[in-house]
Amino acid sequence: MAQTEIDVPRSHGPHISTSTGFGRFGEKRELRTYQAHQLEDEVSQKWRAQFIISDEKFVRSLFNNNFQNSWQDAVPVWQQTIEAIQQRDIEKAEQLVRSMYAMFETEITRINMAAIHLEKHNPKSALNVLEYSGDMAKQNWEFYLNKALARMDLKDYQLALMELNNVASLQDSNVKVAFCFAKIYQYLGYYYKAGEYLKLTSKLAPSYSPGWYMLGMIQSKLGELQDAYTSFEQAQKISPNQYSLWYNKGNVLLRLTKYESAVACYKQSLRLNPGYAMAWNNMGIALNYVGRSFEALQSFRKALSFNPRLYEAHLNCGLIFETMGKRQKALEYYHRFLQIAPNNFQKQKEIVNSRIGALQRKNQ
Repeated sequence: MAQTEIDVPRSHGPHISTSTGFGRFGEKRELRTYQAHQLEDEVSQKWRAQFIISDEKFVRSLFNNNFQNSWQDAVPVWQQTIEAIQQRDIEKAEQLVRSMYAMFETEITRINMAAIHLEKHNPKSALNVLEYSGDMAKQNWEFYLNKALARMDLKDYQLALMELNNVASLQDSNVKVAFCFAKIYQYLGYYYKAGEYLKLTSKLAPSYSPGWYMLGMIQSKLGELQDAYTSFEQAQKISPNQYSLWYNKGNVLLRLTKYESAVACYKQSLRLNPGYAMAWNNMGIALNYVGRSFEALQSFRKALSFNPRLYEAHLNCGLIFETMGKRQKALEYYHRFLQIAPNNFQKQKEIVNSRIGALQRKNQ
């Protein structure tokens, strides 16, 4: 299944100064800061990569790079760039970021250029931009996160983990960072560690459906079936119309031997995606467990109508036909299974060959 990318940064609570030394001015200043954080959150939700849109960081970047005498030329382009990023207009954002990059090659424009490359699935280009960044860029957590994302795209998971460790020292409670840690640990096969970071993700962003969904997937892999069911339930409260959620919830119920409930989940998945062959196949398994073998056979054959190379469905059709006494039909499906099943199904192939031998002896 495709991995889901995170789009949610850490959430910022309002921090209004109550110190009598600041008075109303202090309150307004903090309120503006809070509103700016809200804008950063809103923008970050729309993109996989991490852009810098903070005016404060932008101005500091100009001054740090001795562009203070021409900052007025940059401000209108910067504002247009932020507007394009807010509207998730990638083509316009790319044009403006490139313009800013040509005018003012600062750590901010480099990080944003890398983000554009990542959004356009060019991780090598993103890394090339970031590799030439100076020390000032390394003070921004966005620099390391974008490098980590590029490493992940290139399947360099150990290097991605190293980049994220740099992020963690700058951002200790960031949802995007936590989710990236979880994905890397999942890819590396460290499922318990992935689960820990997904629990943190769900704690920091309880309304983020992909966090709960991925947590459910990890818990299911670890055999924590009841916890997985609860995580899928949480994800569905937020995003009830995702067919893969219903499918995986059905798989958990199937393993919990709650077959009728599993059938209901598979049916909902198929309402949302009628051509989902694996849902048809697994619904057939659940139907067969409750004695509805004819409906199960129909479900398996429906799966094959959408994916003729779904070897599990060929095996399941063979088993159903064998129990029905339809030996020739069973042999047809068994032989097809042997033709297309992958090498890691060697044990199942041996069992099927044994069944074929027994059926052929009965036909003699």
